[in-house]
Amino acid sequence: MTTNERDIVFWDCDDNTERLRHMDQFEAIIDALVGRMVPGMTPERVLSTLRDAFGETITVYGFARMAMPTLERFLDMLMDWLNNDLELGDLNGADPPSDGLKAAARVFHEAMLSEYEPWGCEIVTKEEVNIEQWIRENEPEWLEP
Repeated sequence: MTTNERDIVFWDCDDNTERLRHMDQFEAIIDALVGRMVPGMTPERVLSTLRDAFGETITVYGFARMAMPTLERFLDMLMDWLNNDLELGDLNGADPPSDGLKAAARVFHEAMLSEYEPWGCEIVTKEEVNIEQWIRENEPEWLEP
């Protein structure tokens, strides 16, 4: 799935997760739901336990790799960094980039775009999934007596 021209690479039901590992929605949902159940639960107990934990629906978040900064943003960040250095910068204001620095930043930025894939991810989509319907379609044996 693609959102905002970036591929979704991970899914999770926790928007605050510290470890992304689910490659599809099914894995994310099953992990969240199974984590709330114990062996031998009756179908009624399965549904009541999951409703108590999540309500009628569970939210599934799609994560994409963070977008690389534009050349303009990259140059701004570089100049902020350089101007905060006590030996190189002007503490009273930002030094404007020279033409040579702009050209060098452009070459480096193009190399970053072609050579580097960010690891950091951000949520780019979320979907509400009806829990009972999902179980009936994907894990119907959970609701068998």
